[in-house]
Amino acid sequence: MCHAKTVRDAATALQAAVEANHFGVMQVHNLKETMNKKGVAFVHECLIFEVCQPQQAKTVFDENMSVSTALPCRISIYEEDVKIVPEGFVASGVGDLLQPVGGVVAVIVGDIDLAAGV
Repeated sequence: MCHAKTVRDAATALQAAVEANHFGVMQVHNLKETMNKKGVAFVHECLIFEVCQPQQAKTVFDENMSVSTALPCRISIYEEDVKIVPEGFVASGVGDLLQPVGGVVAVIVGDIDLAAGV
C-alpha cells in the first residue's frame, strides 16, 4: 500500500523509483485533465506513467516485435476511497518475454513508499 498523502506526492516518489531501477518516464497522462478537456466530468485524480528501459525493450523487440503493442509499461497512480493507489501493468500472454520487465515494474511500484521516505 502506498502511504503518500496525494497523487502528486506518489508521482514524485515514482519518478525517483523509476530512476533508481534504471527505467525512464516516456510520458505522463493526466486522466482527470484529459477527460475534463473532452467535456467529461471526471473528479478522480489519476496519473498514468509510461515507463521504459530501452535496452530491455530492444531485447524484447529483437525477439518478437508483436510485443510492441504491450510496451511501454504503464504505472498508474490514482485516488480511491481516500487512498492513493499505485498499480503496474505489464501485458500477459506473451510468454516469458516480458517477465523481466514485469518484475522490475513490480519493484518500482513497491519502491514508491521507500522513495517517499515513508
